[in-house]
Amino acid sequence: MDHALTRRGLLAGMGVAAGAAALGTGIGSAGAAPGRLVAAGPALDPAADPLVPGLTYTVIDGTAFTPRDSDSAWNRSIANQGANLTSGGTLVAPIDLPVGALLKEVTLYYLSSLASNAQVASVQRKAFIGGYEELAPPATLPKSDSLLAFTWDVNEVVNGTATYALFVNTFDNTQLVGGMRVGYVAPASPAFFPLAQITRVLDTRTTGGKLAPNEERTVSLGLPAGSRAGVINLTVTETEAGGFVAAFPAGTAYAGNSSINWFGPNQNLANGVICAVDGAGRITIRGGVNKTHVVIDVQGYLT
Repeated sequence: MDHALTRRGLLAGMGVAAGAAALGTGIGSAGAAPGRLVAAGPALDPAADPLVPGLTYTVIDGTAFTPRDSDSAWNRSIANQGANLTSGGTLVAPIDLPVGALLKEVTLYYLSSLASNAQVASVQRKAFIGGYEELAPPATLPKSDSLLAFTWDVNEVVNGTATYALFVNTFDNTQLVGGMRVGYVAPASPAFFPLAQITRVLDTRTTGGKLAPNEERTVSLGLPAGSRAGVINLTVTETEAGGFVAAFPAGTAYAGNSSINWFGPNQNLANGVICAVDGAGRITIRGGVNKTHVVIDVQGYLT
């Protein structure tokens, strides 16, 4: 095993030969999960030649891997961009992606000597406090005295509430984590379209009367098909004491938010609000602790 790699960094300043992606193979040995293995020497470069055209890639070096909480007592050493646990344990690195991204693949770059014990790794999603569930099957990684790369195929939309991580179980100091590469489809950037003319879609002074405490009303914003959110001006008028009004997508449960607040009677206040809509372009408004009239003017929408 070339321990010099731990000094100069596994992911630093390396090139890759054209066509390296063609080295990918299925691993079908006992105890190994399906995946793609790229076997190469120190010329393997995780920043070059993406395996899947059209994906966005981010490279995370070995310093991002830290011992799992329960392994905090293990002797850990970092040399440049490599990380290993000299007495064994589990290394974990977070996978941070923008909300709405489609996570497609996770590749681990590592060294595992032929003389070492089996090294096991898996991609996981946080499922509950202090616990994770497997997002991709765990793999018993092939061993080699050269740098290896093992890829898990994933198909997961990042929803903004779950967290993701790569777990690597190492057993001796002949195993080294060099880093990982994450391939994903970037979320579409929202596009804002202002209306040619601001449209009033609700005025409780003429229709429906004041919004009562805890009352919910569904309001159609009249948006084009495919709209993801409405850009509205939310106004309260003729308020009674202090209170608030919340706006949220129709068909969803109230999450405890407020979109506009007031602190006394007979106030006239307006607030700009961006609110997601349901498939029919509707939102729900909910009254707080006191009555008020509500006026909604639509200024535009997001797709």
